[in-house]
Amino acid sequence: MPLPEFPQTIYQNNPLDHVICQLRFPPILKIDAQAPFEFQDVIRRDYPLYNMSKEGQPDLPFGVSGQLPSGAMGMPAADKMNYQFYTEDETWSVNLASNYIALSTRAYPHWQVFRDHLDLPLRVLTEIYHPAFFSRAGLRYVNVIRRSKLGLQNQPWAGLIQPHIAGILANDGLAVEAVQKNLATEELRIGSGQTLVRLVHGLASDNHSGEQVYLIDLDFFSDDRLEIASTFTRLDEFNHQAWKLFNWCITARLREALGG
Repeated sequence: MPLPEFPQTIYQNNPLDHVICQLRFPPILKIDAQAPFEFQDVIRRDYPLYNMSKEGQPDLPFGVSGQLPSGAMGMPAADKMNYQFYTEDETWSVNLASNYIALSTRAYPHWQVFRDHLDLPLRVLTEIYHPAFFSRAGLRYVNVIRRSKLGLQNQPWAGLIQPHIAGILANDGLAVEAVQKNLATEELRIGSGQTLVRLVHGLASDNHSGEQVYLIDLDFFSDDRLEIASTFTRLDEFNHQAWKLFNWCITARLREALGG
């Protein structure tokens, strides 16, 4: 599926609630056999806080309910040891398990900063545990459009979301209060390679304010064998396609309100 290009910019009113990158590899028993103290020693300066838990279902995006069925980023619902390392303000976290490493943040400024945060834990993983390759790569952007933060309280969704995404909400004569549920899921093949994206979009509710918001959840992934040295090339492509897909979903009116 080809997508149009959009000029690269940094939105002043960033709609991102949560960004996560997950890289899966064939299970490494050493990670479950003992706490990853060597791994922690190297990253502790940047990620000084630590927690350990058994992994269950992945969390929903921060502050949004009614969002997504299980299976996001390919994470199973099985218990396994999950070692978590956080920055002091807890806005960035690294998760390490026997078959994946993940980086997530609630304070995403732009791609280069996220890329730089990923570089250290990824380098330490390869130096200590030597994964043979990555079996799955994923990069997920959870965008939440809150009209109250953009001065668009009186603007109908039909003026903010493109008709090919908005569906029934694109009908100007429809009272939003009449729509009780409006979440859709599509899985698209992007470009000519193995890149897929699971697009979840529609109305959701802010858990704190109760405000009706619009969710655009872009979960890019590929399941082909990925050599370690090619990791950032693949992720750079995911990021580029995510920018195009998000902007393909919204109108020029919303882009203006987001503020380039």
